[in-house]
Amino acid sequence: MFRARISPVGLFIAAIGVVVLAASLYGWTRTDPPNRLFYTEDERAWVSADSSSAPGIEGDEAWRISATCQRPYFVEAAERARAKLKAHADAIPDEVRAWRAKGPTNPDGGLALRTKYQDWFLAEARLEEQLQRWEHRLSTVGDRSITLGEARRRTMDIRIYVSDDIEAASAGRDFKHFVLFLLGLGGFPDEQTTAIEQTCIKVIPLKSIVTRTTYHTDAARWPADRAAAFWPGLMLVLIGLAMGTVPRRPRRGCR
Repeated sequence: MFRARISPVGLFIAAIGVVVLAASLYGWTRTDPPNRLFYTEDERAWVSADSSSAPGIEGDEAWRISATCQRPYFVEAAERARAKLKAHADAIPDEVRAWRAKGPTNPDGGLALRTKYQDWFLAEARLEEQLQRWEHRLSTVGDRSITLGEARRRTMDIRIYVSDDIEAASAGRDFKHFVLFLLGLGGFPDEQTTAIEQTCIKVIPLKSIVTRTTYHTDAARWPADRAAAFWPGLMLVLIGLAMGTVPRRPRRGCR
């Protein structure tokens, strides 16, 4: 009957192989970007805070406004711009009124009048442009929404602050006015802005939840990436294990 005995040499060889593999693994995980033996990836979704009992990873707010609620304010703003333009037209200088009544038959005279009444003509052009903008905004009113997180990211867009658009006039006052601007509500007087905010804007708390977790590993690349150390180390382990236990013949007289 044969019995197994432990070979110190085999165990020593296997231990060397383990050290080689450990050093190879350590170096493999220290690359840039690092290789990972085990990691997880979470798929996330933003949901209403009261629609799910799942714990939130982070929170946010969505500001929403309906076209139906905001449209009357745009109608009023367009009418106000039209009234300003009419009041300005009613204050037309007599010379300009007479010139326009005759039609553009005297270009030189028109140039002289534009020079003489430059401020009036500039104000008229500005009021006409404002009316056109309000009418355009009225024609494009729709349901809109934005999250505060998206608004914070867009604060870095310098183009917003250098625009001469009346919508952007109040965007830089504070963060709330910036959010209202992104909702298409810039350019209103303060009292109307407050009324729109209180009447039309619905604030919805949001939270980000994990919808699915997947598990991954990069270990399959380890043998190929560190072939010079992995395979010799593995061979040393296998050889050492093979030599670690060897059969021996029992002594005579022993059962």
